[in-house]
Amino acid sequence: MEPPSTRPLSLSRVIFCVAFLFFALPVLAFGLFNSDTEASSILHRPTAWLWMLLGILVGWLGSALFTILDHAVFSLAPEEIESLRQENSAAAKLLVQARRDVDHTWITLLAGGLFFNLVFGVFIGCAIFRWWNVSGVPILLLVFLFSAFLVFVLGEILPGLLAAKHVKSWSPTAVAICQYCRVLFAPLTFLPLQLLHLLSRALQLNTLDRARAVEVEKRLLALIGFGQVDVTLEEEEREMIDHALEFGESNALDIMTPRAKIAGIETHTPHEEVLKFLRESEYTRLIVYTKTLDHIEGVLHKRQALLYPRKDYHAHITPAVFVTEETELIELLAIMKKQRRQIVVVLDEFGATAGIVSMNDLLQALMGSSPEDGGEEVGQAK
Repeated sequence: MEPPSTRPLSLSRVIFCVAFLFFALPVLAFGLFNSDTEASSILHRPTAWLWMLLGILVGWLGSALFTILDHAVFSLAPEEIESLRQENSAAAKLLVQARRDVDHTWITLLAGGLFFNLVFGVFIGCAIFRWWNVSGVPILLLVFLFSAFLVFVLGEILPGLLAAKHVKSWSPTAVAICQYCRVLFAPLTFLPLQLLHLLSRALQLNTLDRARAVEVEKRLLALIGFGQVDVTLEEEEREMIDHALEFGESNALDIMTPRAKIAGIETHTPHEEVLKFLRESEYTRLIVYTKTLDHIEGVLHKRQALLYPRKDYHAHITPAVFVTEETELIELLAIMKKQRRQIVVVLDEFGATAGIVSMNDLLQALMGSSPEDGGEEVGQAK
């Protein structure tokens, strides 16, 4: 599902471009049809067509590129971002950085897309005026509408549809291009960025926090609304979602059970010893590791192991799912649902086990209180 940030960004570029064309095309028409102007002499040269076609091509490709960059940076689902993070690639790090530095990224994509949209629209207008060599207010209005239509369809809609199908595979390359664009368009974005920061401070707004809150709200409501979270919500519990939005910056590190409090069993522990431990413990799931907690093999479900006591307990071990300390809570929720896990292992920056997070921990953090019917105990010391 596409985050809300992409569509307003594309719409903003189109609105600004249309507004600019509304004023630019009359000036352009005056220059072309006034024989005393330099523009008229330049655009009536034999080589003018070559330059106009080149301008249209560059404008269109640039507009399409920035539309694709929008999708690559803002349209990945949390589980897809986490998948890239686990690859520990340079592109994944750039993607996370671009999404966190949302002010600079947003201004860059807006400025770059607007620039190429204007180039595209203006050169289309030049070509039409040059081809028909006609003037007048009705013709000017038609040229304006036609140019705006082509910018919207060829520069925004079609590239957006194409990018939506390949966003995950294109993201590593696209986000690298985005970093170069931030440097290239720095002269154009410096003043707008400073103005944005000034307004944010004056109005006591934090655009990064708001962007994260919007994404958290959308993803959480989408997960609940489409039944992707295995929890029944009453009206009062839905009101708790407002509390969850305050934790837009919270991550796995904030809610995890630390390593020192994890209770687990070594994978070579005898079968009877494990069954005895399960019967006497209050845990519903236990971490299973080899030698140390840095080598976690998976999670053992108590109910399954005791239901079939003659079957080797290793057959009931579910492979562990690993996330990083920086994984945001809304991403954790999506990952745990997609992987169908009630517990995940949190790794630190060196790849060592830092702690664990259960679904109950996550829902308690998101809703402000623990669901009454979700209080399963996992392998953590009390």
